[in-house]
Amino acid sequence: MSAKGKPVLTFAVLALAAAFSAGERPALAQASNVTAIVGGQLVDGNEGPPVHKSVVLIQGKKILAVGREGELQIPAGAKIIDAHGMTVMPGLIDMHVHLDLLGAGYFATWFPFVQQPRERIAQVMKISLHEALMEGVTTVKDMGGPTAESIALRDAINAGKETGPRMFVTGAFISRLCGPASWMQESLNCTNVHSPEEARAEAKKRIAAGVDWIKAWIGLTPEDKKAIAEEAHKAGIKVAAHGSNDEEIRAGLAAPVDSLEHVGSDTGPVSPELIHALTQSDIWISPTMISSYVFKLTDDFQERTEPQQFKQDFPPDIYKFVHESVVNPERINWGFLANVHQHLRVSPDSWRALLKSGLEGHIVLGTDAGTPLNWHTQAAVEEMRLYVKFGMTPLQAISAGTRLPALALGKSGEFGTIDPGKSADILVIDGNPLEDMAYIKNVVHIFKEGVQYK
Repeated sequence: MSAKGKPVLTFAVLALAAAFSAGERPALAQASNVTAIVGGQLVDGNEGPPVHKSVVLIQGKKILAVGREGELQIPAGAKIIDAHGMTVMPGLIDMHVHLDLLGAGYFATWFPFVQQPRERIAQVMKISLHEALMEGVTTVKDMGGPTAESIALRDAINAGKETGPRMFVTGAFISRLCGPASWMQESLNCTNVHSPEEARAEAKKRIAAGVDWIKAWIGLTPEDKKAIAEEAHKAGIKVAAHGSNDEEIRAGLAAPVDSLEHVGSDTGPVSPELIHALTQSDIWISPTMISSYVFKLTDDFQERTEPQQFKQDFPPDIYKFVHESVVNPERINWGFLANVHQHLRVSPDSWRALLKSGLEGHIVLGTDAGTPLNWHTQAAVEEMRLYVKFGMTPLQAISAGTRLPALALGKSGEFGTIDPGKSADILVIDGNPLEDMAYIKNVVHIFKEGVQYK
């Protein structure tokens, strides 16, 4: 990777082609533990042109080799996945999810419900992970779950004791607004502070607990964010903060934080001055467009409040709670989304400005999945459709959902693209997302770390 957002020009496929032209062939021993995905259009996440009639070889958890039919030898005894007529691409990476949420409308009652008994919150998080994985999301960053439960679940997945996307976690929010008067009660997933010193102390607690990132939530002063960022960066931990308006973006730039969430979702287009400052920074941007746009989707198709999948995924008491809270969305008090229709009036211009400003190399897939009506089963694909709708090319949108998030996580050498040596996080899609991003919904096969889950 040369610079943020710039595709690597020396792809694995080109390296293999050079080897073939020199009369060489990769040495591939006969192996029954190799899986070969054969015949699909390969979109590898590097933003280069697709490779037709591709072959991707998986061995163990890793990608063994990438090439073309008739050129790359398939080991004898390999398991064959027929991808003819389909698209092969990396697993998606969602950089902003809420695993303790399932799309319910009433947060003020959801949190007491999901935390009593406390064991229920871990149950909900596992449901969210299952739904995300079945959408094709192989990596998530959980933005504000209960610290102990989030870390325990992350570690269980890494140890192979639980199934789901790999997790990066922030633990509980740090805020000045999660007190008794707020819908976000001070509880398992939100800790109130009253000064920069307290903010710094809470950052130290998260670091000691073992989080991957820290979430600096709303209500914090610029001084609070600076204290959190200083403490986190000393420990090699990154910080995410809200950036829904110019004031929040300025504070994030000054701290500096490592990512800004919900950019362009509040007061209209981001000022040209701040867009320029962001292009010159190392800050990642997660617009989470779909968290507002789901209300338009629901206005257009009210039946989406009753997904059949939820009856399979949710225990009866959880299904009843979620269903009753969203079945009549026009009559629900949405709390923090009370101004969503205003957001929908101003946000499209904001999103177009962001996506056409030279910031495309800073934008990573983030959905706010789990917030009201924002189902884990749909959020990632719908967010990527909006990227294309408001100005990205399909290749840029796929990169925003694969390669760039891996770079933001500091893991670009491990996953995020389909290259030899990287983790075998691979989707096989029925259709061509370069023609229509909606095809990504048609996930036929899902591999995460070489294990086939679908």
